Amino acid sequence: MGSIIFEPRGLTDHLSETAGYKAGLTLSIEQLCDVMVGTGYPDKVRASEIGAVRIRSEDYEDMFFSLLEGIGFTEERYRGSIYEMAQQFHKYKGDAGAFEIYEGVMTLYHQLWPGLIEKTRSEKKKAIDPSPLLSAVHQKYGRVGLDMAIEHIEIVNRGVRLSPHSSPRYVEWKYVLALDGLFLGNTVSPEHGTC
Repeated sequence: MGSIIFEPRGLTDHLSETAGYKAGLTLSIEQLCDVMVGTGYPDKVRASEIGAVRIRSEDYEDMFFSLLEGIGFTEERYRGSIYEMAQQFHKYKGDAGAFEIYEGVMTLYHQLWPGLIEKTRSEKKKAIDPSPLLSAVHQKYGRVGLDMAIEHIEIVNRGVRLSPHSSPRYVEWKYVLALDGLFLGNTVSPEHGTC
């Protein structure tokens, strides 16, 4: 993969703004570093305040996923959709019967998904209806294939939701809370989740 060059202070601005957009939380430079302790990324963040930094794109994604885990947006460290798709592939490749079904499901996915995207776009909808794909998979491969298709769609959905490069988010935040506000207390009820 390629790399991304951030101008001085650009990396921290981008991380903070993207975390705010996805999770509704604003972070200072020190808070960004605090939530990524143990990853090696705080040094890169601090260095980016002084000068430009070059980061491989997969390292930037990993840094962002580390940030999401550090602020509690994800329960565990997300590794990216490519990693999860590879895990799904390896999960089935050792069983010839399951792998044959998996390959068939992926073939149907790649045949039908572009049309579903286009239909969603032309109807000006915000969410893709996977029903035609799921019906086709179920008809051809039964419950096992259906479970594989749902698993794959969940991987893609998680990738879109968590990627720092995609715009979808699942909550339109009415207010943004600084990280300190979580610890100092406030009178505002959470918009999403629980206290």
